Amino acid sequence: MQAGGKADRATIQANVMDVANAPVRKFTQVSLKKLLIC
Repeated sequence: MQAGGKADRATIQANVMDVANAPVRKFTQVSLKKLLIC
């Protein structure tokens, strides 16, 4: 929400991978999904 400046679904969806992919470690959509499920 902070990265996109809004709290609507489209903004969150557009920015979720940018937030997840911090400079230290890259996540794919599959690994992010596995991480969130655990």
